Amino acid sequence: MSATPIQGLTAKIVGSYDDAKLTSPLSGVPNTDGAPITEVPKETADASLEYSFPIQAGVMTSLRGDYKYYGSVLQGYNVAPNQWVPSHGTFGLDAELDIEHFAANLFAKNVTNERGYFSTVYLPFVIHNYDRAYPIIPRTIGLSLSYKF
Repeated sequence: MSATPIQGLTAKIVGSYDDAKLTSPLSGVPNTDGAPITEVPKETADASLEYSFPIQAGVMTSLRGDYKYYGSVLQGYNVAPNQWVPSHGTFGLDAELDIEHFAANLFAKNVTNERGYFSTVYLPFVIHNYDRAYPIIPRTIGLSLSYKF
């Protein structure tokens, strides 16, 4: 859903709910009929506000803030039964300056440096009980420069 309450200001909100479940048991894995599918969050959401305005002829600026939410996910059926990775949310900020063909974008992702994971895996049958974790991006601040031909 998107709205423009005043000229130059755009508010957006997007979300999803996915109740993905197995429709039959997995071969060799008991009690999986009707179980949630692994690695699929039930809910995700994204909300943002962006304000764009001209500074002078040929020079445009936009300021943006957003929040992204990623729901908890099930990790496994038999290796780590009912192991759920907790949900997490992150804030981001952007400031962009467009001058004709040139653009500069100053951005900050995961501004609050939230700690979270998309996936974790416990593998007790591998040497040294190897664990793997796939973290979300840490706080990242950067500058992007581009030129449009």
